[in-house]
Amino acid sequence: MSDFYRIASLFRKFRTHAIQEDEVRELWEWMKAEENREFFKQMMDGEREVNVIQELKKYDREAAFRKFAGRTHLRKRRLMYYMRVAAAIVLPIILGVLLYWWVDTPIQENISETLSPGQKKAILTLDDGTKMALGNVVNEEIIGREGGGLKIDSTGLRYDGEKREETMRMNELYVPRKGEYALTLSDGTRVFLNSDSKLVYPVTFGNECREVILQGEAYFEVAKDEKRPFIVKTSDLSVQVLGTAFNLSCYPDDLRVETTLVRGSVKVEESKNEILLEPGEQACFDRGSGKMDKLKVNPALFISWKDGLFVFERERLEDMLTILSRWYDVVVFYKRTDVKDELFTGDLKKYNSIEEHLKMLEMTTDVQFEIRGNTIIVK
Repeated sequence: MSDFYRIASLFRKFRTHAIQEDEVRELWEWMKAEENREFFKQMMDGEREVNVIQELKKYDREAAFRKFAGRTHLRKRRLMYYMRVAAAIVLPIILGVLLYWWVDTPIQENISETLSPGQKKAILTLDDGTKMALGNVVNEEIIGREGGGLKIDSTGLRYDGEKREETMRMNELYVPRKGEYALTLSDGTRVFLNSDSKLVYPVTFGNECREVILQGEAYFEVAKDEKRPFIVKTSDLSVQVLGTAFNLSCYPDDLRVETTLVRGSVKVEESKNEILLEPGEQACFDRGSGKMDKLKVNPALFISWKDGLFVFERERLEDMLTILSRWYDVVVFYKRTDVKDELFTGDLKKYNSIEEHLKMLEMTTDVQFEIRGNTIIVK
């Protein structure tokens, strides 16, 4: 065990750039033994280890090492030494150091507690104004208040059956930042609500149409009903369908409102324009210019959030961090505004820590991040 503490000390020296050449050799010699590598792996989170390996394999080993070592501002003599041994040792050394960073300091534990990923949660407001907090557990009180037609299970909130009512009762489901929630409406339509989103809907739909109001982002799998169109209204436009699957993003502070069609067909209407969409198309409404355009897109980029992934393709850093800020409930502060237009392509696992995402961004861009409380400083 004392050997392990010695090795841990060497990793700490490497992290703080205080390691000497003979200590690098000692570290590498220790890592050559299979039992030592296995012992070190057992001290780490297996899933994170695999993720690190996968990411590192995407890049040229020597180039990745130059980028990593370049950030240390080492003296030229030490840097040249690292470059000579990079081809042979860079992958296991960097792997070890990165894993050690993720588990070794109390500060990291505090950050993880503060910046943990979102989870299943929402606030349901009933017709009489009663508010109920929803999570992962069935809430018997809500079931009792609304009767047998309202159920809460592992899939979320469910309104079973369409019992016609003389007076339309409206409910509201709000998903706060750092949350997500799903519900099944009385007609069988499934709705997946993203963080910081709100849906207003009737407990039972009427005979003529099915209408809901959205603020934020939601993915809809609309139950087919040719006699009653399904209409989603936002502050800017409305989307009308019969039976289809689509994603609608209409956050109040975003410059664009995006309707992305996965299957079926939809009609998107705003005051000056009307667009019919086919699968793989998107209606993009620009709030600044008031124009709405039809684009060809990859739907996976816009709906993967409901399946546990953030998928980005040439995404602006500012837009990407806005998405992450809602899910991790953080504030983003830019010391350098010029980096907002940096482009990023890649997949981020939604339930991983935000620190992992930021470290990957640091490895692949010239941007650096610092975490203070619930604020991410971009520099």
